[in-house]
Amino acid sequence: MGVKGKPEEEGISELLLGYLEDEVFGRLGQSSLEAIKRRALDPSGAEALKRWIVDSLLRERDKVSRRTLRRVDLEAAFSDRAFLTRISEVALERLRCGPNAPTLNIEPKRLSTEETQKILGEGINFGLIFGAESIYFQDVVLAFQVDEFSSRPLRGGKVNVLGVHLDWLTEKGEAVRALLVDESWRVKEVGFEAAVPLHVVQTLHLPFSRETDLHRRLSDTFRDAGIVQVNPYEASERADDKAWTHELWLRCRTKLESPAFRLIPKSSLLKDTLKMLEAFIEDLSLRRRQRNIGIFIQPNKGTEGWMVERFKFDVYRGGIGVEHPAAKHIAAILQLDDVLLREERGNVRFSPLREPEETRDLKHISLRIN
Repeated sequence: MGVKGKPEEEGISELLLGYLEDEVFGRLGQSSLEAIKRRALDPSGAEALKRWIVDSLLRERDKVSRRTLRRVDLEAAFSDRAFLTRISEVALERLRCGPNAPTLNIEPKRLSTEETQKILGEGINFGLIFGAESIYFQDVVLAFQVDEFSSRPLRGGKVNVLGVHLDWLTEKGEAVRALLVDESWRVKEVGFEAAVPLHVVQTLHLPFSRETDLHRRLSDTFRDAGIVQVNPYEASERADDKAWTHELWLRCRTKLESPAFRLIPKSSLLKDTLKMLEAFIEDLSLRRRQRNIGIFIQPNKGTEGWMVERFKFDVYRGGIGVEHPAAKHIAAILQLDDVLLREERGNVRFSPLREPEETRDLKHISLRIN
């Protein structure tokens, strides 16, 4: 399925990315590269860097052309500033992710309606919506397409797996760009002259700082467009509510044992929150007959370990003041979300050092069950 490609040929995008890393970034010292990485994290800084990268390529186009015999393809690429901007975005992704990060094959020419129809045919367009680095998400697209191919019924229709970054969606939930698998089983990024409709979507990796809001907005867009959603926002909202999950476990008729917890509303004052924390610690100490108590403090709806911290408390050392690290952590969470206090359970520990157990600095492990 997909765009025909020869694995042994270096694409124009790979040529340009290689030149940037060898010649443009290669001329910079380590301190300058680190400064670029930091600047790329800021939206305005990233935009300025993308313009600098595009201008560098245009300025050195003669040097680039000496690296390939595909002069016609290269000239077409240089005449499309939008394509060069996309190259700059991937270059920054690779710079942030390190020297071992994968590259990405990007088709310079957008597919016409006829070419798109030839590739996708009458299959179901399954959009994997993401907000992460495209250089890493291409592996997800390949895995889904391989699974689709191996499990497709003999006379069943095909499913076109399309990796669609949230920035590649129209207001109607269509795709103007996508990652797809070509006939040589390579992932390529292609643009479409006419936006492609998505029949089914699954929202996966989104930027964690805006994950909830983005998922809600995307879900509304897909619902309004009549697109089937594997994981609409409402389903994820319940799954993301950790306090609700703990309550459900408590009500379980099989008496499922789970860690003690307490939910602190976002509207709470810090001084009241610290009193709740002290009461929670004291209660655990009495029930477990232990002086030192481990507590996880985290956002109730956080994800991927975001802002999850473990604190150890000695119940005999008095109250917890506003300067305590736990108090500062709680204050930071309250600006964004409800706070979940969770009892540390278990005694699983590890050490990367091969030393006798008595002298090792053992690390605690908290297992997460999805």
